[in-house]
Amino acid sequence: MARLHKYESVSGEELRRLRNLKGFKQETVAIKLGISRQAYSKTELRHNVNIQRAIQVLAILDCTLNDLENLRAFLPLNVHHQPQ
Repeated sequence: MARLHKYESVSGEELRRLRNLKGFKQETVAIKLGISRQAYSKTELRHNVNIQRAIQVLAILDCTLNDLENLRAFLPLNVHHQPQ
């Protein structure tokens, strides 16, 4: 398993990408976290998400920290795709 210190900073954008890849709606994740969809939406807008919250979201998405590392390797955040 990936070391936790590598993930002191998890972005909301990374969680959004994983959520979309796994086919989850914000509402589904929010319900499983016990918060409102609006509160979860704010999580995805954060530049830095609390690592405990990020791990909770990863568990809901059935993802691991290694999955997050793979996402970072293959879809870096500094690459922006323009809509066609």
